[in-house]
Amino acid sequence: MSGAGVQDRVVQRRLLDAAAAREAAEGMARGTFATVCAATRTRRRWTLFAADGGDFRLLRQLRGHWQLSTGPAARLPGELVELPGELETRTGATVDDAPFDPRPTRLAPGDALALAEVVRHGDAQRIQAACDDLALAGLPWWLAQLAWGAEALLSMMLTVHDRPQFVSLLQLLPSGWGCLHADADDDLGFRPMSRLEVQARLAAFAARLLERAHE
Repeated sequence: MSGAGVQDRVVQRRLLDAAAAREAAEGMARGTFATVCAATRTRRRWTLFAADGGDFRLLRQLRGHWQLSTGPAARLPGELVELPGELETRTGATVDDAPFDPRPTRLAPGDALALAEVVRHGDAQRIQAACDDLALAGLPWWLAQLAWGAEALLSMMLTVHDRPQFVSLLQLLPSGWGCLHADADDDLGFRPMSRLEVQARLAAFAARLLERAHE
């Protein structure tokens, strides 16, 4: 089949009951495969996918049932990019651009945990005193929000030859998407991301699976 013919093929979808979904998952979750978990405070949606011979298989958890999608590998990223918007809708967030961070802050893990505890249980005076102790010009916006838990989480894991090789975790805060990360000194920071950047991360994750599936 020509390259154009592969691109023109549509994605096929069918609903599965619990037993059929379990059987499909067992067949996909071996060798090289990937999982994405999109979670809010009250709900989780799992997506499992694999690729073989230029095609992909994707099993996703929907309301009360499972859906198996199959199609040409080139269409796999398009099956994932709607996840950020779905999470925003479920949490009531309205996110387009990356939140503006006027003063990026790095904190040692212990300091971040202690400051988050003050945010949850202290008053303005205690928060200011804690910031002064850490030589902070002010309370980092992302820690003020993350102290109460993220509105939603988007996690990605790639397994290659039955061994986890890549994990990525993104957080949706009231002010928008971002990634909590550690630098070379293990200090924590938060990198704001737009919805478009989150979608690009998912597309790149899918592309990485397709690349490793051919090894």
